[in-house]
Amino acid sequence: MNRLNMVLTKYLKTIYQEKIQSSIINDLKRPIKEVINFLKNDLKSRSIEVIVNFTKKLPNIRGDEDQLKQVFLNLIKNAMQAIGEKGKILIKGSSHGNENYLKVSISDNGCGIDKYEMQNIFKPYFTTKYDGTGLGLIIIEKILKAHNANISIESNKK
Repeated sequence: MNRLNMVLTKYLKTIYQEKIQSSIINDLKRPIKEVINFLKNDLKSRSIEVIVNFTKKLPNIRGDEDQLKQVFLNLIKNAMQAIGEKGKILIKGSSHGNENYLKVSISDNGCGIDKYEMQNIFKPYFTTKYDGTGLGLIIIEKILKAHNANISIESNKK
């Protein structure tokens, strides 16, 4: 398992630190809406509504749009899996004080994450899904770290 973890770490470093195609992204809503459009049939078949609510025009950011789309895709799919069917996903975007600080939150009305899962969620190969790999959040974390960003997770489940 340790060797597999080393191979994975090396692979992720290669992909997500050396190949960032950074450019100015002047409308973060656009890539988010592209991901939602990509998932629209699955969302519709599950009766899941996605609400995008940005408080105001967000500042331009520098990043790799394709990699950020991957982040949003993984997070929205996780939310869909947590909901199952008939629910809502809320995506909020805002900037706080300093125009260089951007916050995007994705919330759902799914089942939540218990304390044990929360402690292990960023460990390689930890998954609560029958067909999960336990790599989705690791990949998201690596992409965000390469963009000088971070991820945090909250749950109301006890």
